[in-house]
Order: sequence, then C-alpha cells, then structure tokens
Amino acid sequence: SYLRTLAHVLDRPPAEVRLRVDGGPWLSGTTVLLGNGRFYGGPFSVSPAAANNDGLIDLALVRGHGPSTFSNLLADVLMNEIDENHEGVTRLRGREVLIEAMDPVPFEIDGELGGETPVAVTRHPVPLRVHV
Repeated sequence: SYLRTLAHVLDRPPAEVRLRVDGGPWLSGTTVLLGNGRFYGGPFSVSPAAANNDGLIDLALVRGHGPSTFSNLLADVLMNEIDENHEGVTRLRGREVLIEAMDPVPFEIDGELGGETPVAVTRHPVPLRVHV
C-alpha cells in the first residue's frame, strides 16, 4: 500500500504545503512525514532521534518534489543513511502540528489515503498500553 500511495502522490503536480508546530513559525515544503517513532513503513529509519515515549510528534519536512527527489531520499532511507542533517529535510518535534495548502492535498495514514489538507495532528495525552 505504501508504493501505491507513493505512486498516487508522485502522479500529482507538486503542491507546496505549509506547517506550523506548537504555534511556531510557518514552514513550507512538499512532503511531510509524521511519526511517533524512529521507523517508517517497517525497518526504515526516517526519524532517527524519535522516541515512542517522549510525548512528542516527530516530523520530517521535505523540500523538493518529483522522481529524482524521491528516488534519492528513498535510496537514503533504504540504506538507513538519513541522519539529523540530511540535505533537503528539516526535522521538527512538537505536540500539535497544523498542515495546510492552497488547494487540498491528500494525506496518507499508515499507507492508506486518509483525507485532504488542512489537517491538525495532536499527540494523545495518555500513552497506549500494550499487553503482550
């Protein structure tokens, strides 16, 4: 499903999105990855410094669009060579994220299309309990 969603996103003209974390300044890019942990789509580390128990949403804001941007980024992700200083990627952390665009832009949740911008994401104040 991740590849199908990626193909859908790459098939669209590039859309500039802007986001604001915890009421801070607006930042712009073309892709935003949000997570609560280091890994994205399996064993791929997109946010190496993320921690599931820190109570924060971790973001990677990507500037650029198109096959070459994504193929370079994807190759780095597959090789686990994404670090905190990756060119074209800004990392942020916060408790509330607002994302918007001039025209609605689709977003995905865990590999499935989830809706369109604008979207507000907040962390849940109570941690998820898992019994194994």
